[in-house]
Amino acid sequence: MSEKKFSLKKIANHLDGKIIGNENIEVEKILPLDLADEKSISFLYNKKFIDKLSISKAAAIVLEDKYGSLTNPLL
Repeated sequence: MSEKKFSLKKIANHLDGKIIGNENIEVEKILPLDLADEKSISFLYNKKFIDKLSISKAAAIVLEDKYGSLTNPLL
């Protein structure tokens, strides 16, 4: 089975999103916040999972603008 890697830049372009951080990071899989590792991208889609942000090891997390301040105090 071949591994596919996608850069955050490519994913952000596809989602019409913005990246805060290194756009050249490559991810191999999508996993929930609590299961993600440094080769994963994850997502926050419901505020009941906000507590998982602090324990996630995901290389990147997709979230709505309204949650941006939870991950970066400069937003």
